[in-house]
Amino acid sequence: MNKAQRLLTIYTRLLNNQGVNKMNLADELEVDERTIQRDIDDIRNYLFDNDEYQQRMEVTYQHKTNEYRLIRHNTLLDSNILSILIMHLKNHSSVISRDMYELLKSIIYKFYSHDTKHLLEQINMFHVVDEEKNTLTVLSILQEAIHQQNTIKFKYHGEEIVGNPVQITSTHNQYKLWLKKNNRQFRIKNIKSLQTTDAEISNPEKVMQFHLYPFHICRL
Repeated sequence: MNKAQRLLTIYTRLLNNQGVNKMNLADELEVDERTIQRDIDDIRNYLFDNDEYQQRMEVTYQHKTNEYRLIRHNTLLDSNILSILIMHLKNHSSVISRDMYELLKSIIYKFYSHDTKHLLEQINMFHVVDEEKNTLTVLSILQEAIHQQNTIKFKYHGEEIVGNPVQITSTHNQYKLWLKKNNRQFRIKNIKSLQTTDAEISNPEKVMQFHLYPFHICRL
């Protein structure tokens, strides 16, 4: 889970009046407690630095329960902070899972009914993937390979394919890969054992978390 997704997770729980315990959340998200603390501090700093928020919401630490909670001074929430989190998420990748999309939509309808249209327009700019997690991983690796102009190697229906990725297209949420000087289309969901020619990508989750390239997909 990348930073933007963690921020959304923490912010959502705070909005739902749930306490956030650093140790428990660190175990759940498989990161260290310092990472969770930095995420909480990012949310707290934004609330304190923004004059409009300062009199309305703040994240406080409850010593008795060892958790952070959101204190509201006004029931009407400004949509700016969620809008920023969505933009931050999109800077990582314009592809999100169906679960993440539905989570964002539920937050908008529940807490931001006064700005539903604008926020829905933002999340509708994402490419929503209904397929398994492996598809998101492959898309992220291919994204980096296209920007770095790397050569890739993968298995496709048992056949070993080597080439330079140049474009990903989308038709009715079916994602296809195009290689340089190759007229074939390769369905993303059928790509297996994807690696670069330099070294096998043994930890694709790490690639998903730290690349910052915008993801351009052509719709057909």
